[in-house]
Amino acid sequence: VCDYCNSDLKEAWMTVEDLRLKVKAALKLDFSEQAFRAMLSKLNQLGVCVYHDEEHLNHRVVLKPKLMLECVKRLIYDRELHRQQKELHQLDGKKARLWNRFIREGLLDKSLLTDLWGSLGGKPVSDGE
Repeated sequence: VCDYCNSDLKEAWMTVEDLRLKVKAALKLDFSEQAFRAMLSKLNQLGVCVYHDEEHLNHRVVLKPKLMLECVKRLIYDRELHRQQKELHQLDGKKARLWNRFIREGLLDKSLLTDLWGSLGGKPVSDGE
C-alpha cells in the first residue's frame, strides 16, 4: 500500500473513501473502514501521507506530504505572493483587512484559502470534500 500511495497515484490528496476504493481495485485488498483508517494513521506516522483521525480532518488524506509542505512554506515565506494577494484584495475592504491580519499576525482566515490555494496552483477545496 505504501508503494502504491507513493508512486502509482498522481493525486496530491483525495478522500479516504476514494483512496480505499482505489487500493481495493488496484491491489485487490479489501480493508474494513476501521482497519483502513488505522493503516492511514500508521502511514502518517511514517511520513508516507498526512492523515489525522479527528473530526473535520478524517475525511481527507494528503498523498504528497512534500508538496503540501512546499505550499505551506511558500504561503508563509513568499513575500511576492503576499504582495500580489494584498493588491488583489485592495478593492474588497474585508478581504484586505483579513490579508493584512495574515501578514501581521500569521492568522489566515478560512475565506482566503480558496484564493491562496489557487495562486499556489492547487484546485479549490470546499468544506464538503
